[in-house]
Amino acid sequence: MGFALWLDHGNGLAWAQGTQEYRPMGAAVIAITGQFRHRDFDQTRDRPANLERAFVGFFGSLEEVNVFLKSGSDRKMRATPVLYRSGGTSSAVADCSPAATSGKIPRRR
Repeated sequence: MGFALWLDHGNGLAWAQGTQEYRPMGAAVIAITGQFRHRDFDQTRDRPANLERAFVGFFGSLEEVNVFLKSGSDRKMRATPVLYRSGGTSSAVADCSPAATSGKIPRRR
């Protein structure tokens, strides 16, 4: 399980994308002062592309995300990692599925 977090200070929103056992959970949005719950995530919801430079970091659980939000601490914002760039929720994880690959292991050169 893992979660990526973005903060939209201009609108007072926190956005998260999550995976559970390698399956995309989708995205969730709450007030920065709120707390995420599993039911907040929707596989059809995408994080807005304008948050590319508002990435906060990765967290191992929703509890860790919520502790960070509750603390009010401010991490330095940075660019969104490539695997979470615009184009869908956790698309890099979905693209690595056996159905999306040949299933063959590439040969070393």
